[in-house]
Amino acid sequence: MTKPGQRTLEEINIVLIGESTVADAEEFLTGCENCSDNVPIALDYLLDALTGCDPQVTEYVMCRPVCCPFCLNEVREKTLVAV
Repeated sequence: MTKPGQRTLEEINIVLIGESTVADAEEFLTGCENCSDNVPIALDYLLDALTGCDPQVTEYVMCRPVCCPFCLNEVREKTLVAV
């Protein structure tokens, strides 16, 4: 049973993110929650823009974590970032 406002597994669009999209995302990053105080969005918002997927129903699985260009921290789908 799902809670109100929660999606069922059948309603979620799971998108696998390959190396080329991970590399594209890394080019946009200017910091992450580990090294910056100004991190307005989660990485999955950037992935929404890069893939054109609907943010209301999409969850991502990346082939590898994105690497922050400044602190070299691993950045995952829900990590806050600056672009």
